[in-house]
Amino acid sequence: MRFPGQSIRSRAARQPLVSRQAGSHRGVLSGYGPMRASDIREGMERRLAQTRAEDLVANDWAASSVVDSITVSAVGCGLQPQATLPYALLGITEDEATAIEESMEWVWARWCRECDWSARLHFEDMQLLGLRSVLVHGELLHLAIMEKDATSLLALQIQNIHPHRLGTPPGMTGGDIRDGVELDERGRPCFYHISDPSPYMPGLHERFVRQPARVAHRQAVFHCFRPLFDEQVRGRSLLEPGMKLFRQLDDALDYELVAQIVTAAFPLFIERTMGGTPAVNNLRLGGLAGGGAGNIEPNAAPQSFKPDYGVEPGGVMFGQMGDRPHVLQSNRPGGNFNAFLELVLRAMSASTGMPYEVLTKDFSKTNYSSARAALLEAWRTILYYRDFLTRHYCQPLWAMVWEEAWLRNLLPIPPGARDFYEAQHLWTAASWMGPARGYIDPVKEVESNLAAIGGLLRTQAETHAEQGRDWRDSIRQSAREARFMQREGVTPALTTGKKTEGRDDAQDATASDQKAS
Repeated sequence: MRFPGQSIRSRAARQPLVSRQAGSHRGVLSGYGPMRASDIREGMERRLAQTRAEDLVANDWAASSVVDSITVSAVGCGLQPQATLPYALLGITEDEATAIEESMEWVWARWCRECDWSARLHFEDMQLLGLRSVLVHGELLHLAIMEKDATSLLALQIQNIHPHRLGTPPGMTGGDIRDGVELDERGRPCFYHISDPSPYMPGLHERFVRQPARVAHRQAVFHCFRPLFDEQVRGRSLLEPGMKLFRQLDDALDYELVAQIVTAAFPLFIERTMGGTPAVNNLRLGGLAGGGAGNIEPNAAPQSFKPDYGVEPGGVMFGQMGDRPHVLQSNRPGGNFNAFLELVLRAMSASTGMPYEVLTKDFSKTNYSSARAALLEAWRTILYYRDFLTRHYCQPLWAMVWEEAWLRNLLPIPPGARDFYEAQHLWTAASWMGPARGYIDPVKEVESNLAAIGGLLRTQAETHAEQGRDWRDSIRQSAREARFMQREGVTPALTTGKKTEGRDDAQDATASDQKAS
């Protein structure tokens, strides 16, 4: 007979599990004990990593390449909003919604020219700088300032701040401040401590400004970073995981280049026989300005030998009797240098989430299929950063501009429509367009888009947005061109986009790959 207690004990007893090497202290992992950093130590390491990343982007070709590739492809000349008012939910007609959308886009275009607090940058430039700061320093830090100029349309202005200025003031470590960010009881940022360094001592941070995160319901500080782990309050650079590879490869290439220069500049080595008495003071290149070893008198008195290592390319060395010249041959780089270099570059590109071809701009080893796969992989990463910047930076600013424009009666709401603050998320709805992805094989991809639109698998708006265009502007322009051609008696030559008979997509791709090879 079984009692309940016996049943519970029997279930609690089980066969011991196999030991996990990842959590043991044996084998190659015996000395692997990761360290945990305190809040102060974490801030010091983050600041040093940001400085190193900034130095790499400024001086290393590979780091600069990957950052430029992402920023130019994700933002380029700027992300453009396309107002999409849900007119049925707002209680207005479609024509009224279209008129409001066009008015808002014109207000936005003017604000973009006047948004910079220092009056130097366009909003598209600030987007590019912001995303670049996210990639290099791991975070974007911009302030929203309400300060209307005499000629500006709106009071909202943006001031860009270097992330290094965000830090904990001296004597205020611990408590609710973590690395310059003051948190409330729920862990939400409520204040940011931004240093105001002296222009004569920029590295000394003594004066700090306690900047509120929000003023009423409006955001006052834009502190945007990629969330990579729980309870994160500061950003991490994109280059951190592969920073050692970037740095060491740059040094290795420098050493190889120096070795090649030395070998090319010093092609001969003179072996002197023992007991020989040189009749020249210096071993120089003949024919140089000021004379050389070739101008020494044959019967000159023997002097002590002082070798001169100043060697210039293209010269001829003159030695003495018994000297034996040896031609120096370079064995660098080794035979596996190219393969090793490619392996390191692939590891570096993988650490940034971008394909090898994009980091190196080398498509010499690709065909149509591999190039398309690489660009699709890159495009997924680029879309992530574009959506990230849209969610955390562009869309909130669009809503703030919309609100101020409405308060200044620049965007009157039709009678009977829902109140702005009651349906603010509906009035400020917008989609954002960026630089076009581009086509590898335009014919195939255009045919694919036409088939997807015809099969209701995608819309005209999605297809035009993928190419960085507003679908309404494109359709209006097409209608204007059609009317103009009709007046001029011109008939457009349209193609049906039909495939070649007897061939399918697989055969076309195979033919393209063979041709590329």
